[in-house]
Amino acid sequence: MSKDDLLEYQSRMNPAVARPTKNTLVPKTFASKMEIGGAGVSMYGGQVYESRLKNLRGPKRNVIIRDMAETDGIVKGCLGAFKLLARAAERTVVPGGESAKDVEIAEFVDDCLDDMEITWQDTLMSAFTFLEFGFAPLELVYKQREDGRIGWKKWAIRPQDTIERWLMDENQQNVLGLEQRLENTKRGQSVVQIPENKLLIFRTTHTGNPEGVSVLEAAYRDWFKKRYFEDLEAVLVKRDLTGMLTMAFPKEEEIWASENIDKLRKAEELVTHLDAGEYMGLVHPEDVTLNLMRSPGGRSVDLNELYKRINLSIAFATFTEFMLVGHEDAGSWALKREGRAIFNVALQGYMDGAASVINKHGIPKLLAINNITAEKDPEVVFGTVDIPTVTEITEFLKVMAEIGFTVAPSDDLQKALYGRMRLPEPEPEAEITAQQEEEEEPDDEVEEEDDDEEELDKEKAKAESEKKKDKGGA
Repeated sequence: MSKDDLLEYQSRMNPAVARPTKNTLVPKTFASKMEIGGAGVSMYGGQVYESRLKNLRGPKRNVIIRDMAETDGIVKGCLGAFKLLARAAERTVVPGGESAKDVEIAEFVDDCLDDMEITWQDTLMSAFTFLEFGFAPLELVYKQREDGRIGWKKWAIRPQDTIERWLMDENQQNVLGLEQRLENTKRGQSVVQIPENKLLIFRTTHTGNPEGVSVLEAAYRDWFKKRYFEDLEAVLVKRDLTGMLTMAFPKEEEIWASENIDKLRKAEELVTHLDAGEYMGLVHPEDVTLNLMRSPGGRSVDLNELYKRINLSIAFATFTEFMLVGHEDAGSWALKREGRAIFNVALQGYMDGAASVINKHGIPKLLAINNITAEKDPEVVFGTVDIPTVTEITEFLKVMAEIGFTVAPSDDLQKALYGRMRLPEPEPEAEITAQQEEEEEPDDEVEEEDDDEEELDKEKAKAESEKKKDKGGA
């Protein structure tokens, strides 16, 4: 079967899908600059329906994710581990070149980052909400600085659960902006459009989906089950404390008869709503028998073990299983060290991704507004988040010495080691030597002054002895 026959057969089998009726590929198509294919993201009306989980599709997705991130202790702790370590990481603006102009531009960008209304650390925390939601849209708000240039006033987070829809181009390939729903405005509820050139959109993945993929998506099933079991456990505890009330009517009552249906409903309401409390009590006819059944004791399902398994699964989904070592019987300390290493690699990757968004979209927009041109723009670089312990550094130096690799002491090595341990940098040996020489110089001057005084005393003594000789000769 030829290609044309195959295309025609596919069109007949599924006429709802528009397909070319013949092979339109020509040699020049392969060298064309036009993009032909697409990302294949499922979007309807500007809303994303990409998740494999039904409850995480459409507008309700961000509401559920926020509920997960703010109400579950394990989820909140896992996200906090990422955000707090990212907050503590050092930020450096690297010049695009070695010229004085490149250095001046880098200093200007660095100063703008520190000159915002919202501190850099808090801004970074807002940007890192892309972990739980998959994306974090921050609006660039500008201001005029005291030096006359335009700088950033703030990078304002636009909460993910207020995003109504995405504004895409005609091919659904590129983001043109977004629509945000605002509450409690003068006009009540309103919708505003924010263009792409006013946005910094941080995402976990860049596969064409403007909302990325949440790190909590793989943990949703476990979180849902955990919430259900917690509600069930609350009911079980309540029944253990209160007991289960039963009510028995005399046989001649025929409580199940249709004429006694109202009495049956009232009895059912009574036994199902009786709770232990300060004003607990019950009034009933003499011929009605009440019994309070207690729990028989142990259960076939251990909820503690169930919670441990669920919490560990949530931690695995977010690369933070090492946090449960010692709490959930989750492995050894050796596994904790390896798990922490994987976590550091993941966090460093997320931080590098955030830096690339700033370097590709944030800095060029700032320089363009100020009509600043450079052969290469400065870049934001984050420092490493993996800080070794004193034991690890000592062990490393010991192993290097055992294999015959000599670690020669130097000022750069001292600075690196002290910086790793967050200690103040030592003074270079050259400065110490110069300082010592300066301190020794006054002693030499004192010795010279003493020598001069001795010579003067000798001359005075010689002059006096000559005078005495002259007087004696006379």
